[in-house]
Amino acid sequence: MQNLETIFDKSKYIAVQQNQLNLLKELIKEKLTVGHLGGLFYINSELLNHLDHLNRSGYDSAVIDDINGNPTEITNVKEFKDSCMKKYAQEQNNALAEIRRLRQARTIEELVQYDFNEE
Repeated sequence: MQNLETIFDKSKYIAVQQNQLNLLKELIKEKLTVGHLGGLFYINSELLNHLDHLNRSGYDSAVIDDINGNPTEITNVKEFKDSCMKKYAQEQNNALAEIRRLRQARTIEELVQYDFNEE
């Protein structure tokens, strides 16, 4: 009977940990969604690669679609790319630190009481 309780405890722990990881992913997505010149952009590798390609191709300004499919003029591609790269790197580093902290929690109570870093 104690073995069954141990299995249920482990199952609860895994479920709570997964919920916390999913919450963290949603917070990261929220932090990586930025407004710029009337458009709303989700900073991911696709956007960063596109901006880098435009910059390397010599475009100072360009029209690209935001997350809603609306064409938005980016008046300074290099500046926007640099700010997106900085934000992306910062948030990914924070996310990695948060994931490591979540994985170090050993009890359900530690996971439930976990407070995500809101920096």
